Amino acid sequence: MLAALRRRQELDAATQLARLGEIELHQGDLLQQLREFDQDYRDGLGAALQNGVGGQRLMELRRMQGQTNQACDQQQRRVADAQDQTERGRRAWQTANQRRRVFEELAQGLRRREGQRIARREQDELDDLSQH
Repeated sequence: MLAALRRRQELDAATQLARLGEIELHQGDLLQQLREFDQDYRDGLGAALQNGVGGQRLMELRRMQGQTNQACDQQQRRVADAQDQTERGRRAWQTANQRRRVFEELAQGLRRREGQRIARREQDELDDLSQH
């Protein structure tokens, strides 16, 4: 029963780690998209400056580029948080995995010693029978 609990805890930790990894990947994808938008606005701003676009359009491009820059900064923090959570999930899984393995090794040692004890008892019984 305890072995099943340890396996379940390890499985739960592995499931959580997988979920956290997916979140981290998604956050990274969003950051990449924002960086591409940001670069598009930078390119648009550069082209506007070269082509002498009107002041209203120039201000709009600067404002949008500033917003995408802020969004990139915020998303970078989300990515860092997701990476931290994934690392915590990885450590939790490693702990659960290690506990399960230690428990299984202990249980295996107990089974082996019990088998040896039974074998010795049976051998003693056989020895007693052969002497009589």
